[in-house]
Parts: sequence; structure tokens; C-alpha cells
Amino acid sequence: MRATKVICTDPQVLKSRIAVTDTELTYLLGCGLATSRRIAENANAVVFDGKRRLTIVSKLQKYLDNLSE
Repeated sequence: MRATKVICTDPQVLKSRIAVTDTELTYLLGCGLATSRRIAENANAVVFDGKRRLTIVSKLQKYLDNLSE
């Protein structure tokens, strides 16, 4: 099976997705890989599909909204 190599950098498109990869998450949050992973883990928004690590955008958005209040 071949790896998916499609990476989107448009934040509007990324916000409409259900889940994003770590690379797309860095574009979405505008920070580095380590920071974006830590934010996703704190939000309990990380899902593993085999070796693939995905972040659920809706959980991440709720977490960030609660931090900003």
C-alpha cells in the first residue's frame, strides 16, 4: 500500500476536515511540530490508525476555544 502524500496548506480547507495529519496540523495552528503535537495530546484529539497519527479537528477547536475563555 502506498502512503498518502497529499498535504494541504490552506487553513480554510483544513478547518473543514474531520481529521488532519501532523504536518497539516502545523499549518493549521501556525506553530512547530512539537508544539502542535503537544496541543493535540492535551486536547485528547489524537487518533492512531495503524502507524498513522491523525488529529480530530473538532476536539482541537473545542479545546482551543475553552483555553481562550
